[in-house]
Amino acid sequence: MEALATRPPADHLLVALLGHIRGRYRHTGHCQVPAARQGTPVPCEDVTELIKQVNEANTRGRGTVVPSSGCSYELNAPAVPDGTSGASGLPIITGELTISGNRATITRQSTTPFRIAEVAQQGSLTLNGITVSGGSAAEDSGTAGGGILTEGTLRLVASRITGNTASVLGGGIAVASGATARLAGSIVSDNRARRRQHCGRRWWHSRG
Repeated sequence: MEALATRPPADHLLVALLGHIRGRYRHTGHCQVPAARQGTPVPCEDVTELIKQVNEANTRGRGTVVPSSGCSYELNAPAVPDGTSGASGLPIITGELTISGNRATITRQSTTPFRIAEVAQQGSLTLNGITVSGGSAAEDSGTAGGGILTEGTLRLVASRITGNTASVLGGGIAVASGATARLAGSIVSDNRARRRQHCGRRWWHSRG
């Protein structure tokens, strides 16, 4: 069985669908990932190459980025410092991107707050075997999605979203109204968000 989030009512929790399991949000199942062009494996800890390959996939319209198994990619500064929805550690996903790694981690290591990833309305992001941690969408009082903010399509397969924060909604994941999120065999846990009034948008969010 697969969890699906699409066009939810305002202010509903993503976790209401995924289920509450001992303070964590877990769903198991299967997700078919479409084939995409696979680039050269990203050397361990090479954030510059990781960002380069994400940009190249955006330019082509689709692609697969393969981090090295078990490696951690520490983002020290946002690739997009002044995005409409706040700063983002990776380039904003505008194409059809898969990041597929075996126990690889993408994390923020900086005093500057920024989320890890943002998916544009026309974009699609699939994470397979990836941990997203340390994101912080907290540079102002109207920022959502500490780990991932999606206005397009998001798929998580055997992945973990943990240890992220947001100033409004979605410490782990924020799903904009009209966007879609699918989780299979993935965990969203130990994220934090402070809910404040946020006008002009409707969010469905995970605070796990």
